[in-house]
Amino acid sequence: MIPHKDVFDEIRLLTNYQLDDVNLLSVVLMGQPELNKRLAHPVYEPLRQRIGIQFNLLPLPADEIGAYLNHRLHCAGGRSDLFTESAVVALGQLSGGIPRRINQLASLALLEAFGRELQQIDATVIRHVAEELAGL
Repeated sequence: MIPHKDVFDEIRLLTNYQLDDVNLLSVVLMGQPELNKRLAHPVYEPLRQRIGIQFNLLPLPADEIGAYLNHRLHCAGGRSDLFTESAVVALGQLSGGIPRRINQLASLALLEAFGRELQQIDATVIRHVAEELAGL
């Protein structure tokens, strides 16, 4: 969402502020994979040199998707049995394990289940919302 190179230059300049060997400011950049592609351009080399730690979130393995969903449900005050095992498998297949896609499909499935007055979400609901998304 940073539109211009000038903003990246300002971020780089902010990282120059320090006392002796103590940095006064730390900057955390977070973004989609496109951010890495953008920063790979030679014009951003001065900023890349100041990046101390870089982490890329990989797709979740199929056996971790259920725990991921349960954690999010727990944090939201929901029940951990809302998604059947078949729903979790379908989420893994249709999302490719990408957390943003898992969240999107799961959120839409929750709305769909609410509208249908379902107590649990199964693979049929997941496939239905995935088809709706594909149509957009």
